[in-house]
Amino acid sequence: STPLPLGYIATQAAMLTPKDIVLESSAGNGFLAIWAEKAGAQLILNELAESRRSTLAQLFPNSPLFGHNGEQIHNYLEPNQQPTVALLKQPFCTSPNMVKRHGDATFHHLYSALERLPQGGRLVAITAH
Repeated sequence: STPLPLGYIATQAAMLTPKDIVLESSAGNGFLAIWAEKAGAQLILNELAESRRSTLAQLFPNSPLFGHNGEQIHNYLEPNQQPTVALLKQPFCTSPNMVKRHGDATFHHLYSALERLPQGGRLVAITAH
């Protein structure tokens, strides 16, 4: 889970406003989404793990919530689901159905989120790479 202070710093770096629509493509327990919501932004959430998705549904009942692999989030979302900001803190070295670490997972998460953003969109990522 993202420590709350780090989530706060990430959302400050994203310069969120109430006009923003924030995509969190691997939302986990929602520690980035909490700060985005407090900034007044709308949310588009995605979480592969069913147990975490259930928690997110309770925390953010008015936000779209999906259960896709975040590495391909751009391919799964409908065209009208258009974020202005992507906040990412992924399991950047893992991928679904892979036993070993997947070194390209970071790239796939970032690339897919960037593909989803419009020109002028903003991406803030917390990563070990």
